[in-house]
Amino acid sequence: MHVKVVSPHELTELHRTEWRRLQRLDPVLESPYLCPEFVSIASQIRPGIIVAIAEENDRPVAFLPMQMRGDVAGPVCCPLSDCQAVIAADEWMGDIRDLIRAAGVSAYDFNHQRMQRPFDTYHRAVFPSPVIDLSEGFDAYVTAMRDRNVHLPNNSSGRPHQTMKKAQRIARTAGPVRFTLHETDKTALYEMIRWKRQQYHESGEVLRLIDIFKYNWTVELLERVHETQSADFAGVLSTLHVGDELVAAHMGMRSHNVLHWWFPAYDKNHAKVSPGLILLLELTRIAANIGIREIELGPGDESYKELVANSQIMLASGFVGLAPVPLWLRYLIYRTETLANRLPIGETRTWPGRFIRRMDRMRWLRA
Repeated sequence: MHVKVVSPHELTELHRTEWRRLQRLDPVLESPYLCPEFVSIASQIRPGIIVAIAEENDRPVAFLPMQMRGDVAGPVCCPLSDCQAVIAADEWMGDIRDLIRAAGVSAYDFNHQRMQRPFDTYHRAVFPSPVIDLSEGFDAYVTAMRDRNVHLPNNSSGRPHQTMKKAQRIARTAGPVRFTLHETDKTALYEMIRWKRQQYHESGEVLRLIDIFKYNWTVELLERVHETQSADFAGVLSTLHVGDELVAAHMGMRSHNVLHWWFPAYDKNHAKVSPGLILLLELTRIAANIGIREIELGPGDESYKELVANSQIMLASGFVGLAPVPLWLRYLIYRTETLANRLPIGETRTWPGRFIRRMDRMRWLRA
């Protein structure tokens, strides 16, 4: 096996064709994060983005996109990436360290890695990420969600069939409810960002959520994704209006049959009518009609995801290292978080791990 490292703009048409072919062979690889278009967009605004390509008999058999930061590497557009993987056939059993070594880095960190055999040895944690599976169609999804037995409070009112009724009531009392799958005008994008920044600033006094949009590159990334429209990859800026008023917006992206739920936000003045859930319901309805097989909701413990998800995909975090010092530092960090989580001190036991991850996100945002 021969490995070469290129920048995304050096990918040939053969590379892109094989990359897309490998994606379509394996449903695990169909996330828009793993599309060559996303990697190319990211490389236009972020430094150090490369692709390690494993070749056999002069043909590419595996692609690993990465972002360099000094002598370490991480996911493309970290910390905004909810999905990482090596783009290869399921039976490919190459040594992932060969790709890391060719890139000239001492360690590669991943935080939302797909479950793939070349990475199995390097997992430090495995966790589920919720998914809306639309393979049976929208009506079948709503029926199954209505009928399933889940342990939810009696007053839970965010399941799809309940949200449909709520949208109908709002239409009768407040004006027509209008959903747009993709809004070409960026005005709604900037309003979503304003709402999201407000949410970040109001997220608490201890370890408040990072305002990622104060870093200009994050806004530019969303702008460029929004502008990109093709059969294999597209930005999706969805909006919900009640009457003439914008009440919710979501910026996501899709591959040919998987949509990723990325940045949702809504006007707090309309929180009582659940505009975010109505937008997600309408997005789900239209997505099913245009051939989207799954909506990946991304990792996180937000309560609404339990109300709408009917499947999940397993992800892993960990690291691949070549040099002893970076490896030992990562083992020490992992061990510290593990020991803290075992302490009988309530919610505060999670603070060391949250603080470590926060500092890492800040380093990537500032890179």
